[in-house]
Amino acid sequence: MRRYLLTFGLCLMTIMAMLTSCGSDVDQKSPRSVAEAALKYWDAKDYEGLKTLVNPDNKNANHAIDNIIKMVNKAKEDNPEYEPKPETVTRTFKEAKEEFTEKEITPKTRSARVRFEAEKYPTAVVVEEKD
Repeated sequence: MRRYLLTFGLCLMTIMAMLTSCGSDVDQKSPRSVAEAALKYWDAKDYEGLKTLVNPDNKNANHAIDNIIKMVNKAKEDNPEYEPKPETVTRTFKEAKEEFTEKEITPKTRSARVRFEAEKYPTAVVVEEKD
């Protein structure tokens, strides 16, 4: 089960579009800050928290997170002792560029791909600005 969650999660994190967080510790104007917040939720296995960052209009991303939540709940139902274990992943910020053009981010940028290097695998999070 863990293997499937990890594989699914890696795919999800490379394509997910997120909006700014409601949390006070997230700089809502910084794609890097929003991406880091999403990865903290991901590492903590707090998928409900992660969902708070996802644009409600992005049906694919919301469906994907709902499926993860269902899989975790099903695993807990099948094995009451099962509890997702939070991870500690060290990531190093690599870059944030406009998603499609790969140009530098400007105040007019609406969608950015934020890349990190990590111990196990590189990670990219797509962040969209929502009015």
